[in-house]
Amino acid sequence: MLVGGLVYPRLAAGAGAAWVLGRVVYALGYTRVGGWNVEGRGRFSWGGFYVAAVSQVLLGGLVGKVGWDLLGE
Repeated sequence: MLVGGLVYPRLAAGAGAAWVLGRVVYALGYTRVGGWNVEGRGRFSWGGFYVAAVSQVLLGGLVGKVGWDLLGE
């Protein structure tokens, strides 16, 4: 997030916030037991996982883009 944020600060901040939100949603879904989520790890936690995973890939892509741009100079 730091490296990507040097060139793309708003995109990196948004992806970082989405990553944090996804991890919180995942943790809540993973640890809550009750109702349809009898054994934990219910569908709610998987949604948080996907949000965090996509934002992490986006942050990695930003780092790659910054590195690619530096090689071109």
